[in-house]
Amino acid sequence: RSPVEDRAADSRRLEGLGAAYFYTGDAAHGREQIITLEKMVATVQKTADARRAEARAAEEKVSAKPIGGRRAPPAPGKARANKLKTIERALSLLRGHEALAAGDGKAAVTHFEQASTKDKELLSRAYLAAGDRAKAEESARAALDSGKNQFYPLANSIDVLWRLDKKSEAGKRFEVLRTLGYQADVFGR
Repeated sequence: RSPVEDRAADSRRLEGLGAAYFYTGDAAHGREQIITLEKMVATVQKTADARRAEARAAEEKVSAKPIGGRRAPPAPGKARANKLKTIERALSLLRGHEALAAGDGKAAVTHFEQASTKDKELLSRAYLAAGDRAKAEESARAALDSGKNQFYPLANSIDVLWRLDKKSEAGKRFEVLRTLGYQADVFGR
């Protein structure tokens, strides 16, 4: 590890690693990533609280001095608050992945919405697992609309439609997917 820690980047790495563990059936290692993220949140929060206390004490000292005295140090916070928000978001996402991998769609949706994820494919799978068919289809369609001629959003929409028993529409999209896959193979050579 470098001398300068990047907890925000670490939190994103832990979220991805934990998701991989959960979806491959290794819940124990996935939980370890959650525990690590929880510790990161506590550490950043503790540091932020200590810095706020220091800033308040310095401000009180300065306000007790006559005019022309020292200025209070700038309030710590915006960067730390953003870092904390990033870590908490990764933690919510990872808890959502854990719930989704365990088959608890409603909890997954709650965690993903708490994290304010923009990942429409992920949301479509969570809504589907939660039994919200309309939102599952809506999210899959939104992902497809924003990812024209992209393999993953198209494959996800086919999966969602198939599970929603809309096999005819899924079949039509599968033909598009097959063409897209063929073109990638031909042009990739």
